[in-house]
Amino acid sequence: MKYLSNFSKNLKILMKERNLKQIQIAQAVGCSKGTVSKWLNAKIEPGLIYLAKLTKILECTFEELISD
Repeated sequence: MKYLSNFSKNLKILMKERNLKQIQIAQAVGCSKGTVSKWLNAKIEPGLIYLAKLTKILECTFEELISD
């Protein structure tokens, strides 16, 4: 579960730094805004394909998304 809370926290930070909204992330990775909301609230974890897409959109590494 620590991975999920780290991911949620890091996703919020990276989105804010890049001035990206939930809807922009959802459209870019091909999911619903509700799914992005659940990621941000640590309700569900993204699959590997979504993680890969997020690293491209956010211009970050996998480690930056999930590390402490």
